[in-house]
Amino acid sequence: CRGGLILEDSYMSANLDDHINTKGEDGEVVKKINDRTFVVDWYMNEKVGDEFLFYNTVTKQIVGKAFLKSSSSSNGLITLEMDRDIENVLVKGDPGVSQPTRVYNISASARGSVVRNNTFVNSRRHVWINRSPNSIFENNTVKDVGGAAIAAMNEVTANACEGFTPSSMTIRNNYIEGLDGNTTGYYPIEIFSFQSNLQSQSIIDGVVLENNVINVPNKNHAILIKDTKNVYMFNNKIIYAKPMQQNTMPVAIVNSEIKEIDGLTFEGDKNEKTFITIAGCKVDEENIKNLSMPEGMRKYTIE
Repeated sequence: CRGGLILEDSYMSANLDDHINTKGEDGEVVKKINDRTFVVDWYMNEKVGDEFLFYNTVTKQIVGKAFLKSSSSSNGLITLEMDRDIENVLVKGDPGVSQPTRVYNISASARGSVVRNNTFVNSRRHVWINRSPNSIFENNTVKDVGGAAIAAMNEVTANACEGFTPSSMTIRNNYIEGLDGNTTGYYPIEIFSFQSNLQSQSIIDGVVLENNVINVPNKNHAILIKDTKNVYMFNNKIIYAKPMQQNTMPVAIVNSEIKEIDGLTFEGDKNEKTFITIAGCKVDEENIKNLSMPEGMRKYTIE
């Protein structure tokens, strides 16, 4: 994952897990030599010049950013010399430290990835788990997979980080069909940060969903967005081939910042459901417009 992944004009089927998983590596600080030199417990595919994030796993705050000057390994430990001081680093084993600072190599996170003009069918889980910034998922056809077409995750938990943020992401002109709901909790498009909130620096910042068609014959949401800033949605269509169940929410946006929703179509049976469920979000209702749905269906609710 050092460079951006380019996957175009391919046909992929029958995978037993994810078709694509772009992620980075992180390590735990086990020793501080000085404010520029640290020892970590994990190899992060590092090279001189790579950009590193030092972060707190509990608060999801970035302690500092720096570029690598040199690295060396000994007995399974990696010594990193950075180009600037990083203060307030918590070291494993120090008195009172239960969650030491972790270090993530953002230069080895497949940033700048492009997945375009592909077909993905009949597989067990996600098409793409994306943790890579500045990425594009465009003109793809997805049918009958067990997970999401794209699961854009900022996966920072207490003990590990598989990706700090898939910010600045475009999801455009895709056709997604199937996802029969056998794998509970997966939705065709899902974007969220693990254990984050709008104040966390690990939050996803910048997502555009444009001209996608999601044909969902199941009980699940079509689009789920959580803990994401600068959300834009333009001219997307959602189709429910079967009647929605009682708790189905076609579009759910939670704890996020919605900049604009312009053009969103629901195609399906007449119903009394809510098209867009918005909870705990920053949003101006004037920026939610051009929604099309059956008679009697509520455009949106804001909680």
